[in-house]
Amino acid sequence: MKRSSLAPLALGALVLVFLSGGWSREKGSQSSAAAPPPEPAASSGIDAPVEAAQLSTPSPNATPMATAKGVGTIKGILKSPYARVAEGVVFVENVEGKLPPPRQNPVMDQKNKIFTPHLLPVLVGSTVDFPNTDDVRHSVYSRDGSATSFNLGQYDAGIVKHVMFDKIGVTHLACNIHTEMSAYVIASQNPYFALTDRQGNFEIRNVPAGRRKLSLFHEKLEPTTVEVTVEPNKVNIVEFTGLKRRQ
Repeated sequence: MKRSSLAPLALGALVLVFLSGGWSREKGSQSSAAAPPPEPAASSGIDAPVEAAQLSTPSPNATPMATAKGVGTIKGILKSPYARVAEGVVFVENVEGKLPPPRQNPVMDQKNKIFTPHLLPVLVGSTVDFPNTDDVRHSVYSRDGSATSFNLGQYDAGIVKHVMFDKIGVTHLACNIHTEMSAYVIASQNPYFALTDRQGNFEIRNVPAGRRKLSLFHEKLEPTTVEVTVEPNKVNIVEFTGLKRRQ
């Protein structure tokens, strides 16, 4: 029997293809050179906004909304004997820019016939959860003169209701069933706010530099506003003094 003369030629062709790397052993098909990894996207130079859970408590504070002039810290004290009676909220007014409301809703709980927390600062546009974790019914509503007006009606333990605070200002909460219950939600234009402690101390970080108005809400004291120049990369000291009792 005669051998075919084509066999050595075919074998040689296969060897050449294999050595040249033109054949994929995994897929048995023609391979192509791997594409280079994509270039990383250029940075815009603008920090992403903070996640919102921070905004229901006074924060680290938030990622700066305006950074062209730098940011500084406002640190101060509320000089009043009423600082020991209840917390207050200190907040910066009218900062350039806007942040979206938090993804995680701030919470105003009801337990043992008490609103918790008693004082809740939030970013305007936030939706606040009102769970009833008590063992009795509650009926939450806003008192006359509040920035946000609502009435949730009566609802049982285990139910959660929700209210959007879309207007800047103070909302005074009460319960139609338990008249001793009282609390406040303060909706701020920006996330630069802080609660005072029982010695009257507070601190607000990452405040955009410039001339700022700083306001105080305290349920026992008349509202007060002072001006402060926030210098970048510095701690700027403020004192609230000469405060008058609410009538």
